[in-house]
Amino acid sequence: MAIMAALCIMASVGCEPQEKVNPIQAGVVGEWKLSSWSDGMSEDIEVYAVFNNDMTFTLYQKVQYVYFVKYTGQYLVTENVLSGTYDDGKAWGASYTVTLGADGQTIELVNSANIDDISIFAKSTVPQDVIDSAVSMTSRGEEIYMLDRFL
Repeated sequence: MAIMAALCIMASVGCEPQEKVNPIQAGVVGEWKLSSWSDGMSEDIEVYAVFNNDMTFTLYQKVQYVYFVKYTGQYLVTENVLSGTYDDGKAWGASYTVTLGADGQTIELVNSANIDDISIFAKSTVPQDVIDSAVSMTSRGEEIYMLDRFL
């Protein structure tokens, strides 16, 4: 009888309710490359975004210069809205309504303040040479702070 009671107690410990995971949050976790942007794409624009499970992100952007600039910070997903703050305390330029591609291979970000500003990112590993060559926003001084940040 005592063994049965002990087994029941152990079984009930493993049955605690699990925290619900926001499907949008789970869907954005990963490595992404900008594949389409409503402002137009050119060979000179390349953007990679990495969203981690711990709600941190890394952004590698080659937009205004011929080299990649690396930004890091924290992001938040509330329902289907993605927002974030860079490690220097600056908020993203906007929050974004997120739509996950049916196959899980794309995410669409629509600027909440300007619905004509649409970015589509496709799953893609950030190349090692981008990671290795990226200039950290704190390593070059004032000019990096003055750059437009993609997000």
